Parts: sequence; C-alpha cells; structure tokens
Amino acid sequence: MRLLLDQGLPRRSALLLRERGFDALHTGEIEMAEASDEDFHALLARSGASAPSVIRIRIEGLRAEEMALLIAQVLEAIAEDIARGVVVSVDATHTIRLRRLPL
Repeated sequence: MRLLLDQGLPRRSALLLRERGFDALHTGEIEMAEASDEDFHALLARSGASAPSVIRIRIEGLRAEEMALLIAQVLEAIAEDIARGVVVSVDATHTIRLRRLPL
C-alpha cells in the first residue's frame, strides 16, 4: 500500500512511517506542497470513484511521531477495508469512522 500524506500533516511523519515499513511520501517531498488543498472526500463523492482510499485525521497539533503512530494504528485496524476503497475519518477520541466507496 502506498501512502501520500497531505501538506497539513507533519512532513517528518512520512519518514517515520517509512522507518516502520510503510511506502509513504509527503506532498512536500514530491514538490506538491503548493498544490490545491481540495477536500479529497468531496472529490471522491463527486467522481463516484471506488479508489483510492482516503484517511482524514481530524486532530490538530499532533507532532510527527504522534501522527505516524496514529496513522499506523488506523491502518492496522482497518487494513481489509482500506484495501477495498473507503473514506475514513479519525477524531480526537481516536474514533474511526469509515464509508465504503463509491459514496
């Protein structure tokens, strides 16, 4: 599974995820730091696409280490679902909500 971390997440989180064995990149590492910041959930809903899966972390102020750990935990918890195409939302209580694609 390949991960692309959006510009709103700590750049170092991608490095930490790679150290954990994930194929992760941050938009800033591939010169996309200035790309449009559209809502991926909305884009998927409008397109009717069944992939890619998107995870939205609704927690502000997480340091890179905390973000990488949270992403790894979420991916472990929903591994089967994420492979099938879902949109995921994680809130401050670490509640994971998901909806199957297409929306």
